[in-house]
Amino acid sequence: MAGRYVLLRTMISALGWRKVLYSLLFTSVEAFLALLCLVSGLPILINPGLLAPTSIMTQFPLWAVYGWAAGMVVGGGMTLVGIAIANYYIERIGVVNLLALTIIFGTAVAAFLPQSMFVFLTYTVFALAMGARYWVLGQFIKYRTRRLESLLLDETEKHK
Repeated sequence: MAGRYVLLRTMISALGWRKVLYSLLFTSVEAFLALLCLVSGLPILINPGLLAPTSIMTQFPLWAVYGWAAGMVVGGGMTLVGIAIANYYIERIGVVNLLALTIIFGTAVAAFLPQSMFVFLTYTVFALAMGARYWVLGQFIKYRTRRLESLLLDETEKHK
């Protein structure tokens, strides 16, 4: 456990605490959603008995609940790390994990309609948000790649 804190402190000091803070502030909605996923999944991984008795997740087998919770923790954690260190690739992996998770469990929850209407709509909207973020990150990566190629081409032409 102490190793994680050392890694986090090292990461923040290497990047600068301001850069990490600005990254989290400028992507506050995405950071909030990722944190929400992390906070939702972690207690269930520790103790699945913490699920509310009226939760739709109680209808699923324990292995599916653990899979959902692990996906929330991994996806939310990777997204937060990607945002904090401004690495679009890591953030995109976390986002696609959350997107796949919400599509899978949103589809499974649809079996319990109409009682699960609110949960189903929540999963649908969340999947749309993660899909949009995945696309935006792809555009950022594509732009940055083109920009780097352009800079390298300019530098190569200068040395000719």
